[in-house]
Amino acid sequence: MLDSGFYEDQTHGALAKAWVAYTISTQKDDLERKQYYAAVIQKLQRELGISVTRFEELEMCALEFFENNAELFKDDEVAEDEVLQKMMENDYKFGKQYQKEEEGE
Repeated sequence: MLDSGFYEDQTHGALAKAWVAYTISTQKDDLERKQYYAAVIQKLQRELGISVTRFEELEMCALEFFENNAELFKDDEVAEDEVLQKMMENDYKFGKQYQKEEEGE
């Protein structure tokens, strides 16, 4: 059992489904869905303790938010999870979408 409350095999299954959804959103050129599934993939990879995939579109989204809201971050070393949390707290479109879909899963 992982800290999330799910078993490792369940999390691996969710990761596989997230990759399929990411691939479909890429084929349909749906940036919002790509960003969402990229974030889900990274979250699941962290939970499993495996290497975390880097996604350019997710990094650009977080970078844009970070640059536009630098006052929300206290130091130079900011974790990706902290940026996502601040995005959700501050009604940033992607952050709110991510939070809403996380609660629905």
